[in-house]
Amino acid sequence: MSVAENQALYRVANKQGKVLLALLYSGVQVEELALLSKTSFKDNYARVQILGEQSRILNIDAHYSLALAELCESKNDSAPIWSNLIGKDDFTQIILNAAHDAELAFPDQLSADTLRHSYITYLVSQGARLNDLELIVGHIPPRDLAEYRKVKRQGPLLELADIDLYYPLIS
Repeated sequence: MSVAENQALYRVANKQGKVLLALLYSGVQVEELALLSKTSFKDNYARVQILGEQSRILNIDAHYSLALAELCESKNDSAPIWSNLIGKDDFTQIILNAAHDAELAFPDQLSADTLRHSYITYLVSQGARLNDLELIVGHIPPRDLAEYRKVKRQGPLLELADIDLYYPLIS
């Protein structure tokens, strides 16, 4: 998906949709989304701590932090941030609804996995090393990781500190 399509998707998304997009475009895996609680977020929602096998701390853009704080304000600390979502299919439906409202071409072809792919492609096109990607986005199966060798880079390979990790969902 193009940046303009992703921005249109974000613009029309509801509160949960904006948070979902923000988290996917910050490096949270689809399977990790359902595990997030209010206590997963640190520093006024500026960072999210992912626990488990792919443990990592991800920074969250200030614009997205506001949407997170609003979604989480009425939640108990240990309760999931998603009050009515059960799993991957529910997350996909939120994305499909926003894609329909944004009048994107072929909205039924979108999924959380598609958005994850867009984010990884965004990182690789800037020069992120393939072996560094898992520090941001968690595990990528080797066969899938190999596909990112085909992404055209804008310049030389860079350290993660030199990569813009914030996908431009807001224009």
